[in-house]
Amino acid sequence: AFLQFIEFKLLAPKAKKVSLTGDFSQWKKDAFFLKSQGQGLWEILLPLPSGKYRYQFYVDGVMTLDPKGLQTEESGDKKYSIKVVP
Repeated sequence: AFLQFIEFKLLAPKAKKVSLTGDFSQWKKDAFFLKSQGQGLWEILLPLPSGKYRYQFYVDGVMTLDPKGLQTEESGDKKYSIKVVP
């Protein structure tokens, strides 16, 4: 499968630790940590094959939707951000 590097970013100026969880990490909350870019911006690049992925950020241990995520999906009582990789 062809992998593309997909960027995930979050603006969280007060955060001490930000991680990314989702379908691609079996929802492990400490699989991928974002790096602080300064000015409260956190980023990570993940190699992902084509598909649709549900994800959320953990900001200091609190699950957070992507405020810039254009798509969301609900499943039961949970809401997820959606990233589509073409």
